[in-house]
Amino acid sequence: MLVEFEKECHSEPEAKNLGNAETLQGPEIPRCARNDKPGLLARLKKIKNFEIYLAVGLILIMIAIYLTTFGGGSGGTSSAAKKTAEENYAAEIEARLVKTLSQISGAGRVEAMVTVVGSATIEVAYNVDEKTITQAGSGGSATSTTTIVKTPVIINGRDGPQPLILFEIKPKVKGVVIVASGAVDVGVRLQLLRAVQTVIADDSARIEIFTGK
Repeated sequence: MLVEFEKECHSEPEAKNLGNAETLQGPEIPRCARNDKPGLLARLKKIKNFEIYLAVGLILIMIAIYLTTFGGGSGGTSSAAKKTAEENYAAEIEARLVKTLSQISGAGRVEAMVTVVGSATIEVAYNVDEKTITQAGSGGSATSTTTIVKTPVIINGRDGPQPLILFEIKPKVKGVVIVASGAVDVGVRLQLLRAVQTVIADDSARIEIFTGK
């Protein structure tokens, strides 16, 4: 089969060379070696509205890249900031507990671990500026548009200008674990428990006292 194909491939140019030797300007390219089929891009361009499909596809790819790079990152950043705020609040309570419980006679070395749920809620004071614009319409009618602009009240704090906070709701303490070397004594354990209850001031929080090394 290969031999027949090569013969067929070279038969036509050889005949042309014999019959029209004077008119040929260069070697004739065999028909089987010619690339008569249109390229992929040429065939795609023949598709109806190909440019529109191509543009839409590129736009969708750009949107997907943008959402993957920035959208997801924004949500992740917000969650990380919220988690950090909760951890900082728990660490603050732990430090207060260690400092307070270490002052109890016989408590010895004290360590604390606090878990919290929820997130902090802050209500800031605002100055409210309300403006109403009335425009006369046709036929004696009038149209009123009210615009409300809220700007936070700024005060001078210890760290410079800051918004005026009306109230702040802290995350809720879920559990407290105290490890104290002096908790082996029942009287010391009871004092540690009462001190934690006073600092936490939340009856729903679970408090456990353990004896440390």
